[in-house]
Amino acid sequence: MISTSKYVILYFLLFSFIQDSFAQQGRLENEYKLAIPQEDVKNLWQYLKDEFCKEQLTITGHLLKGVESVEKFQDVYYDNAEQDLIQYNIGLRYRKRYKDDVLLKTLIQLKTPYSSDAVVRNEFKFEPVKKKNKDIYASHPLLKYLDKSSIESLAFELSPYKVRLKDLRVSVNLEQIRSRIYLSDTNGESVATLTLDEVSNYFFPYQTYAEMELEINEVRYTHAEEEEKKMLVDINEYLKNSIQEKFVNLEIDQRPKYNKMKELIDTSIMSKMRDFYMWIIFGMILIMVLYKFFKQ
Repeated sequence: MISTSKYVILYFLLFSFIQDSFAQQGRLENEYKLAIPQEDVKNLWQYLKDEFCKEQLTITGHLLKGVESVEKFQDVYYDNAEQDLIQYNIGLRYRKRYKDDVLLKTLIQLKTPYSSDAVVRNEFKFEPVKKKNKDIYASHPLLKYLDKSSIESLAFELSPYKVRLKDLRVSVNLEQIRSRIYLSDTNGESVATLTLDEVSNYFFPYQTYAEMELEINEVRYTHAEEEEKKMLVDINEYLKNSIQEKFVNLEIDQRPKYNKMKELIDTSIMSKMRDFYMWIIFGMILIMVLYKFFKQ
């Protein structure tokens, strides 16, 4: 007969095994996010191309190559009514990625806090099902895109934050133009990316902002040994410092895109009017009817 203490040990061993199994899906994301004043966007992108988009460049003693690309993204962010995800600086989105107006990929991403400064985060990616679910989740705005295994993994990752999947709903819709430079080493392996995102609200009144992401290749960083990790971090630090020296108005803002746009929307009178436009129209009609009635 197994004693109570052995049951406890078995429970924790099983829990650790399950936790590790789910965690293997995640990748460590090491990035700096810099807020860009609108007047600096054009000059910043030109500077990035001139400095880093080259066949050969040397950064911290390492020979690299930079290649540019411009893509378009459509992102739908999810949260619950209490907006727990935004309070934890968690980003959960369904993304469509376009190149030259051709849909390249769809993806569901979850980014959760990892380090206190949010420079290193956990990122989990889920491939949407090719055909929408026809089960109990068929009408859910997010879960209809996921298979059973992905739903279980997503629920597990959100469980520490007491967020239930069934409570998630569409919160914000974004569109963004992504101008990016890919840095790779002499073996052709990806090292880091310099990304300039021009983000806009998909709906009226179309608020906009711009930000820059300096990100180490997440796959390489996740699986790297400590020496290689340090090399990658040093490169990213150099990129951040050199760019901030040139553009002194760039400030670090590690919040997810969701948080930034939600703040713009929540503080916008025009957005509030859009949310209640049906009531506004109804009120105007009612006023006109009453005016005509009492005028008689």
